[in-house]
Amino acid sequence: MGRFIGGWLMPHPPVVIPGVGRGRERDASHTLDAMREAARALVARNPRALLLMTPHAPSFSHHFLVSSPETLAGDLASFGDMKDRVSFPGCPSLAETITREAARDGLSAGPLDEGQRRRFRLDGDLDHGATVPLWFVAEAVREAECHSPCLVHLSISGSDLSDHYRYGRATARAIAAWGDPDAPVGLVASGDLSHRLLADGPYGYHPEGPRFDQAVQEAVRTGDPGPLLHMTDRQREQAGECGLRSILFLFGLLEAVPFRSRVLSYEGPFGVGYCVAEFLPSGGKAGEAGLPAATAPDLPEPGRRQEGPLAALARRALETRILEGRRPNREEIRSVVQEDQGAEALLAAQRGAFVCIKSDGRLRGCIGTVHPIQPDLAREIVENAISAGLRDPRFSPVEAGELVSLSYTVDVMGDPEPVRDLSELDPGTYGVIVRCGGRSGLLLPDLEGVDSVAEQLSIALSKGGIRPDEPYTIQRFRVDRHT
Repeated sequence: MGRFIGGWLMPHPPVVIPGVGRGRERDASHTLDAMREAARALVARNPRALLLMTPHAPSFSHHFLVSSPETLAGDLASFGDMKDRVSFPGCPSLAETITREAARDGLSAGPLDEGQRRRFRLDGDLDHGATVPLWFVAEAVREAECHSPCLVHLSISGSDLSDHYRYGRATARAIAAWGDPDAPVGLVASGDLSHRLLADGPYGYHPEGPRFDQAVQEAVRTGDPGPLLHMTDRQREQAGECGLRSILFLFGLLEAVPFRSRVLSYEGPFGVGYCVAEFLPSGGKAGEAGLPAATAPDLPEPGRRQEGPLAALARRALETRILEGRRPNREEIRSVVQEDQGAEALLAAQRGAFVCIKSDGRLRGCIGTVHPIQPDLAREIVENAISAGLRDPRFSPVEAGELVSLSYTVDVMGDPEPVRDLSELDPGTYGVIVRCGGRSGLLLPDLEGVDSVAEQLSIALSKGGIRPDEPYTIQRFRVDRHT
């Protein structure tokens, strides 16, 4: 039977690799030192196998990807490092055991078939979320002059947070059932924290950013993942996090194991939170004197993330188009509504709608129609969701690996009405349409950072290519917003 030897939370900024950072890695020296400490601690425990969960592998709505071919390798050439490369042998027997134990809990997990591997160009390639932490593990292996552990590459999914915790719990059973007696198995949970810590950072600032990072550090210190499990989609979106699912997977794996945990380092020098933490079994059995009993948190009910039927339909439309090359059929549309009579009646009406897509709190695409083009709102949402993801000229098309990180908002349009005086506008209540000749610009209501009529009109005019000194008309409209 296998034996869990410890888990390590490690971030994945390519800049900390000297071949990428070229000196800038010194700005994250605490992270660099802690990742080396974590990797050495892992290797010192002589792992037979290593699990690595990453948020940047191809991800699917309801499926956890488990990849462990004969060899897994990755590099950072896309970040300018043409020299460094990591390579680990696979561990298919452990991957199969994880797949089987996940299925016992009703979770879909396992490898892709040959056609899917070709579609996603997977042939043992590791994403940067895996490659960066493994660079430090490989360095520690060379220092210790020992053999590399075999590797199982795990992805997060679009399932809700509690399913990731349950997946960790199932993986703990898989470790116990796998291999020779006492075969040591370690885990690296790869994930950055908030991407919104600094106003001049690449993603801007939001107060939920530091709050999220404090919550993660508190969970490490107390060993209690409960507050993390109950974070809302909005909190996580505003924080711009990417590592929460990996962290909850780690906590799930530790549920029945008395452990001690500590933060090795935390910093956010580039506006992104980097936390390195260590979780080590403390020995003995839960409940013995001096050992804390592992307490299972109050898990939310299993199921999809908390989305209304219209936002879920937008998600289904884009995922079906990208993953299967088609649009959802009528039966699939009805299954999303799930006997919600109000939503079913609304989707049967003819209405214009805008579909906006965000990734970690940042706009990723937004396309819509003021007046309906399709025979019903359901088809309006389907077409606009696909266009928002693949045809918004401001952004590159959404790729399969991004799907799990996306959130959707559907704004069902009310009828526009003319505005005769600016006092009739309120950016929190009304969107605006400005027109001059054949040019027009539209801005939806209640947008973060748009707090005044002047800001709202300025953005709408800019979108329409209309100068403020040109004569233009204004219409206002309400929306029925669905998230």
